[in-house]
This record gives sequence, C-alpha cells and structure tokens, in this order.
Amino acid sequence: MQGQDSIANKVSLEHDFKRNASSDAFEFLIKDHADVDNLFAEYAKLKGNFDKAEDRKAIVEKIVMRISKHAHAEEIDVYPQIRDKMPNGTFFYDSLITDHTIVKYLMNSLLKMNPGTDPDMSELFDQTVEKFEANFKSHVKSEEHVFAMFKRQHLASADELKMMENKVIDEMMMGPMVPMKLNPISDLDMSGSKPGDKRKSQDILESGLSKQQEIAQGQGQGQRDTITVE
Repeated sequence: MQGQDSIANKVSLEHDFKRNASSDAFEFLIKDHADVDNLFAEYAKLKGNFDKAEDRKAIVEKIVMRISKHAHAEEIDVYPQIRDKMPNGTFFYDSLITDHTIVKYLMNSLLKMNPGTDPDMSELFDQTVEKFEANFKSHVKSEEHVFAMFKRQHLASADELKMMENKVIDEMMMGPMVPMKLNPISDLDMSGSKPGDKRKSQDILESGLSKQQEIAQGQGQGQRDTITVE
C-alpha cells in the first residue's frame, strides 16, 4: 500500500510539474507556491472535524512533501544564485534559509502529531497548521519579492533561467519527502562568506525564532511546545 501511495505521489508530482513548467525557474516556483496554497485551502475545509482526522493528517503530509521537495530544490539550485549574483545577496540568502529553518521545525512537529488522538490534540493540530501556513505565506511573500528583484536586475539570461528551472524540477522529483533535521546555525551554508557573516546569520535566525515565539504566544502556551525538534 505504501508503495502504491509513493507511485501515486510521483505521478501527481510529474503532472503538476509539467503543468507548471514555464520559461524560468522563478515562474515555476511561484506556480508551485500556488499549488501549496490550494492544499492549505483543502485542509481548511476539514479544519476542526475530529471525524476527519485521518484526512486532515493526509493533507498535511502532502503539504509537507511538497514543501520539503520545493525547499530542497531552492537551497540547491536557486538560493546560491541569489547569494552570488545579487547585491546584498548574502543577506537575502541567509534570510531565506532562516525562513526555511522555521518552516521545517513546524513541519517536523506536525509529522509527530496525531489529530485523531483526542479532541484536544485535534485542536492543537489545527492551531499548528494555522501557524505553519502563516509562516509559509510570510516566507513566500518575501521570497517572491527577491525573485522579482533578481529578474529586474537581469542577473541571468533567458537560457540560464530555463536551465535553472530544469535543475529545480529534477531536484524536486528526486528530493526528500520530509524535511531534513537541521542544526539551525551549523547547517547554514556559509561557503564564500565574509568574516562576520556567520554571526550575522545567527542574528537573523535568532530574530526569526523570536518572531515565531511571538506568534505562538498569541495562539496559546501549549502550542509553543510543538516548535521543538528532537
């Protein structure tokens, strides 16, 4: 059964990627963002329904798979281009990686939760999904702004953008189905960085995690515990 699910997921991804294929990697990734938004909308229809706990969990697992593959491809093929070619590229790179770290924490937390355990856990699951979605959308808004800046500055030719898209699709097809565990500071790719950049990356990350804690405080004390990854 698990093998059949894996095949079905692969077929679904191939269909979506062919539909989203365009002239460059940035446009492809923006369309993939929209696909994830549609999955969150699908989840919203079942939010609060304890009897549909398995369906809610399945939708979240699909979202986690899509974002895990998407983030992996960006980190391999897109973010290094932003870091190396854009003015202030290291800052944008570190900021985007920090966003990914926070989102991956939340995804790992959701994978450990079972909304069918009891009504309290079901409600906590919904709250964590809501926090997950808010962080994802905040990241997408910032990221798409950086994409637009990159294109306006003509930092890659049309052929290079298309080649980047092909690499992104390949990485997404072969990439992980779940988020990789992270050590937030040591796993930041600081290759080619200048002295002091690692300290700056740590400051950015701590600022992002502080912001995440503020969001959690507005949604209940118990929900903060879901951020922790073993």
